[in-house]
Amino acid sequence: MNVLIIARLVSVFTSFLGIGLNLFEMYLHDYSLPALTSCILTFVPPLLLLIIEPCNFASVAAVIGGVLGGVEGFIIIACFVKIKVEEGLLTLSDKVVAGLLTFVLGIRIILSI
Repeated sequence: MNVLIIARLVSVFTSFLGIGLNLFEMYLHDYSLPALTSCILTFVPPLLLLIIEPCNFASVAAVIGGVLGGVEGFIIIACFVKIKVEEGLLTLSDKVVAGLLTFVLGIRIILSI
């Protein structure tokens, strides 16, 4: 039984470490933020949510995953629209689809909070 608990903790820790390091590198290199700011943006939000709701790590992970998943989808849609506008290939149906997808992702973000 103790082996399973340790295995679960190790899997959660390594997953958080991998995602956290990638997020830190993204802030540092892609957005050209200082290392301290990148570190704060990466590790403080999950820590604050865990302090606010200390007994329920699953709900903290669900909120973070829901919000970041919605934001990531919004960024993908924004990149698609920007490329299409620059190429002059954006039709009315593309604008409607992009608007609907943005609306759905916005609702997902709101409902996950």
